[in-house]
Amino acid sequence: QGLSRVYWKLLIAPNSNNSCASRHGSETMSPSYEEFKFKFPVLSEYYFALSRMNREDEKVVKELHEHFQQASVKWPDKKTGGSPGAIADWVVRRIVMWSGSNLTKAKKLCMFKNHPSGKGCLTKGCTFDHNCLFCYSSKHG
Repeated sequence: QGLSRVYWKLLIAPNSNNSCASRHGSETMSPSYEEFKFKFPVLSEYYFALSRMNREDEKVVKELHEHFQQASVKWPDKKTGGSPGAIADWVVRRIVMWSGSNLTKAKKLCMFKNHPSGKGCLTKGCTFDHNCLFCYSSKHG
């Protein structure tokens, strides 16, 4: 819990322009750590897990990025007008968290299921793991 509070102070609290800030008069205030954790449990869990990543996890993140590049796994990027781009670093980190830093398992997550279009996997007979990147559930997508 201590690490997540440090992460909170460094990344979330100083940013008065974040989307979870609430208006009080003319001044914008960030929510408290407890309020953020209550209102945004998945994001809170992500920051906590991110704060606990170590060198071995970082090695898996790098290897998974390389795997996606070699396999030409890309997602459309709204910033570039929808043209395909590399899988975002935060997505790769989330996959590593989901897999428990197991590169073999990480490579088996279906990227169509987690595609930003929100359509889920439409591939008949897909043998990849169909888990949500955010909550790890296999019950939606």
